[in-house]
Amino acid sequence: MTRATSAAQDVIENLLPLAMDRDRFIDFVSAPTAVIIRGNRRAIESVLTNLIDNALRAEPRGGTVVTQVHLDGVVEVIDHGAGVAESDREKIFEAFWRKDETTSGAGLGLAIAKEIIDAHGGRIWVEDTPGGGATFKLWFPAAASETHAKLNDERSLSRTSARS
Repeated sequence: MTRATSAAQDVIENLLPLAMDRDRFIDFVSAPTAVIIRGNRRAIESVLTNLIDNALRAEPRGGTVVTQVHLDGVVEVIDHGAGVAESDREKIFEAFWRKDETTSGAGLGLAIAKEIIDAHGGRIWVEDTPGGGATFKLWFPAAASETHAKLNDERSLSRTSARS
């Protein structure tokens, strides 16, 4: 079990220097209470890192990427760039797919993100951002209880500490 809110906050904190280097901003909007989802925290952070990094590249200079965590287990990463054409919305999740040869990267980030989300029993998709851009949405199954999430987080921390 993972606290989606704190996972998103940690990723954003780590990416703030990159956003500043690119003359962009990151805004975080969270549900009023902790959102507990089923999943491996490090894997979820990896997906969020990929989506926010992509959004920072798409966002116009001086713009703001918005990350939102909703009570229903949906996490959104919103940019105001060129968006994703309707005809490309399924293709973008295929390994090695890139919009064109000038697109940076190997075309693996979104394919890996989809594999991770699928392995968690969740869903990833993209929609238009009102006014222009792309909104990537992640949905995760909700956790059974906060108690189970605390136990899982503690076990993950102790396993990580033992490996160090």
